[in-house]
Amino acid sequence: MLITFKRIYDLRVDNDLTQKDMAKILNTTRDNYAQWERGFCNFPLEKINIFANYFNVSLDYLTGLSNNKKTENYQAPNFNDIPSKIKDIRKKYKYTQEKISEIIKIKQRTYSGYETGRSQTHYMFYTYLLEHITFL
Repeated sequence: MLITFKRIYDLRVDNDLTQKDMAKILNTTRDNYAQWERGFCNFPLEKINIFANYFNVSLDYLTGLSNNKKTENYQAPNFNDIPSKIKDIRKKYKYTQEKISEIIKIKQRTYSGYETGRSQTHYMFYTYLLEHITFL
């Protein structure tokens, strides 16, 4: 999943905030925030939502799905649609589940569970998939 970490960093720096400031806003430690900002671990959806609201930007902007920062007319993603969106991406690029699994380094049955909705996934997996598939 990966979030467009440069945008997270840029928003913080452009607003003259330190990592410690952001940690306080997000009710976490500076070390946790630093890990999220650098992309070393998943940025929890609850926290990234707080981040987006604080800077008044959309999740789509933070994840790189849009270059529009504004949240006007923004509709939160329907998380129930993620399995079908994952399948649509795979079909658009004409990949098999096996090939996608190999690219993103997960087991094929795990990927299949995400795509069919049998296993719960999240918005960050969707953006991670987009990031890795579209740049091949």
